[in-house]
Amino acid sequence: MHLTRLALTDFRSYAAADLALDPGVSTLLGANGQGKTNVVEAAGYVSTLGSHRVGTDAPLVRRGAERAILRAAITSAERDSLVEIEINPGRANRARVNRVAVPRPRQVLGILRTVLFAPDSVSRMPCMRSLWLAAAAPPDWMQIVPPLGLIAMTSFAMLTPMS
Repeated sequence: MHLTRLALTDFRSYAAADLALDPGVSTLLGANGQGKTNVVEAAGYVSTLGSHRVGTDAPLVRRGAERAILRAAITSAERDSLVEIEINPGRANRARVNRVAVPRPRQVLGILRTVLFAPDSVSRMPCMRSLWLAAAAPPDWMQIVPPLGLIAMTSFAMLTPMS
């Protein structure tokens, strides 16, 4: 399963954004405050109907907008799906799957499955994040994504106290 497209309307800092994503690892590059985490948060919202950063939906809607809309195209072995979520602060959110309204937004849960690793989710101590990553990753993860493995090994070596 992978997210092939993510379109945002009035979500956080984006008036409009449309990203096409290929299978495999995607990298978002940009200066601080440019919206990289907002993109990750949007994908997470499609997956979980919640934010890892805030407890309510109001901060997710761009200032001055009435609602935010997330559209996610998901490809899996079973089917291709288009999930659309309308975030309405103070009112019920709405969702559609393959352009058909669903009675309850939670019916989209499970269409896109994600795991979010955010530094604040684990610890503010870099060495603890490295230990968590080492414990959570599959045994062959450094062979799957060699550049990340090299970066993680280097970071882990630098953060591990010498005995």
